[in-house]
Amino acid sequence: MTILDHGGFLPSIVLVAGVAGFLRVVRNSLWQVALFSLPGTVAHELSHFIVGAVTLAHPQRVSLWPRRSAGHWILGFVTFRNLNVLNGAFVALAPLLLLPVAVMLFSHVLLPLWVERQWLWWAIGGYVTATFVLACLPSFQDIAMGARSILFYLVLVVAPLLALHYLR
Repeated sequence: MTILDHGGFLPSIVLVAGVAGFLRVVRNSLWQVALFSLPGTVAHELSHFIVGAVTLAHPQRVSLWPRRSAGHWILGFVTFRNLNVLNGAFVALAPLLLLPVAVMLFSHVLLPLWVERQWLWWAIGGYVTATFVLACLPSFQDIAMGARSILFYLVLVVAPLLALHYLR
């Protein structure tokens, strides 16, 4: 039996999509977006912090205090002392690691809760899963922070592949 055959698959997809849609709608209100997005914001910033620590970027400051900047909300940030071309891409793209976590939450938490008819916990799990799905995307600030490093690794991978292709 695959995950698609599971009886709770479609209702859980609808739940996560509905919560994600709700979270996108409340983006215009500071207190609503900050409150409702908190689990995802914590996970997003924690991913930057952990990957930064592992790659020796030396995280310095973490903030989960939301603020408005240039027409959009910044829900949190992490600053680094040693962000460079070697570790910047990993730190910037760290939130992508939340996607497998969201998939695990979906398949190992939501679906069993549906089968067990634990509706309140199922709804809470759907909310947390949705916040993780939304939080797994690196922000524009994240991409800008790691742009040189991302470009470095793209060149490092693409150049040899192009060389192999044209030298055949």
